[in-house]
Amino acid sequence: MKMVLLEVRDLKMYYRAFGGWIRAVDGISFELERGSTLGLVGESGCGKSSVGLSLLKLLPPTAKFMSGEILFDGTDLLNLCPEDIRKIRWKRISMIFQNAMNALDPVKKVGDQLMEALTVNVNVRKDEAKKKAVELFERVGLSADRMNSYPHELSGGMKQRVIIAMALVCNPELIIADEPTTALDVVVQDQIMQLILELKEKFNLSIIFISHSASVIAETCERICVMYGGKIVEQADVRSIFKSPYHPYTISLFYSYPSIVGEVKKLISLPGAPPNLLNPPAGCRFAPRCPIAKKVCKAEEPPKFEVKKGHYSHCHFAMELDVRKIQSMLEGLT
Repeated sequence: MKMVLLEVRDLKMYYRAFGGWIRAVDGISFELERGSTLGLVGESGCGKSSVGLSLLKLLPPTAKFMSGEILFDGTDLLNLCPEDIRKIRWKRISMIFQNAMNALDPVKKVGDQLMEALTVNVNVRKDEAKKKAVELFERVGLSADRMNSYPHELSGGMKQRVIIAMALVCNPELIIADEPTTALDVVVQDQIMQLILELKEKFNLSIIFISHSASVIAETCERICVMYGGKIVEQADVRSIFKSPYHPYTISLFYSYPSIVGEVKKLISLPGAPPNLLNPPAGCRFAPRCPIAKKVCKAEEPPKFEVKKGHYSHCHFAMELDVRKIQSMLEGLT
């Protein structure tokens, strides 16, 4: 039986702005078992990356934790001082940052950057750090000669492999992969995702994938959390949620990309835009765009329903949802 490595409880993290507080992460809860993969999926601006940065406490000065807990191996990270969180960051929890082109220092050789990540976090000699760096380069499919290259001399896929090597350099237990295939062509995307999964199996890593693409999450994760407007609206194991979604937004999301199997279906694009998190709507945040919204949706925040064992939906009508009816209504929107 797998043990829980990470447990997030009712986490609220807001950004201070001129007009008030931007509710980027607004009361989310989930668990990640040791050696498992979890996917966070949703539109841009729904709070996915803010969740990842919150777990590492890599936030700007305008950010503030309003409430909640981040329990990593039983320790609440929110209670740790900066010195103590640095002992966990990169050594036990690391991150594959979005857009490798901007995550690397353009005036330093990539090998030196990898060695620096090791020497800063682990007390090793320079020759030991270089040996470790060579091993990691070869493990992620890069020649050791590339250690002397600057970022601009590498392709997008190569830069992403360097970032993955940096995430692995201190042998962490948890890796947060924030859009690890951004700006890569589909062939290289597949290579990068397969590399991450191979490394997961080899080192028994726990991974949180953050992505806009439901298809990427379906291929790589065991469990999925669908986010909208700073909240998790549905979560379940991947097979269950793709077979039987129980939230209108999840159905809309899955209906917006093509499938290479099954019947051909018309793709849809939801009218409207995600909510303004500086002044979010009352009730359900998806209500202004929801094809089945009723009066109660705009007045009351939906409770959390367990529609099946381990399958949760935050929708007033989750227990009586007619997926085919919603699909038909979505088709009528385009």
